[in-house]
Amino acid sequence: MKLDPGKKGLVINILSLIGFVVLWHILVILARDNIFNIPFIRLRDVPTPIESWYAFVRSLVTRTYGPALTYGLLEHTQASLLRVIEGGIIAFIIGVPLGIGIGYSKPIGNILNPVIEIVRNMPPMAWIPLAVFILVAGGEIFIVFIGTVFPIILNTIHGVKSTGRR
Repeated sequence: MKLDPGKKGLVINILSLIGFVVLWHILVILARDNIFNIPFIRLRDVPTPIESWYAFVRSLVTRTYGPALTYGLLEHTQASLLRVIEGGIIAFIIGVPLGIGIGYSKPIGNILNPVIEIVRNMPPMAWIPLAVFILVAGGEIFIVFIGTVFPIILNTIHGVKSTGRR
């Protein structure tokens, strides 16, 4: 039986993943039995693939509401997606009108472009201290906003400038 190149690549990918997981499991078990050890790496403390899978499944539904308030992975994912959506919507609401104004009006562009060019080159991660110390709430949304508003502004400017004026 001969496989076409696409399926052959898929089979190789799957086999390499299986090989990685088997090697991981063997190395951890050998390190726990003091048969094999890599210097400066504590393999005996690394969980096996099976232990990792069980921990992942437990993390999906973990809910502790006592002194240590803990939510499951699904709740954390939902909260993160909500912050991304909120930050993206705010960036869209601010970025599109600014981009239209800058792209359509040269005086507005002359006023705002220098500020935008200076501020947009700061990585969003560099804004985290500002967000933590100045903003009481919504710092995560601010970081998403900063990461998305400048591409929205620049793409809107380009879109406005590339359309023909009547």
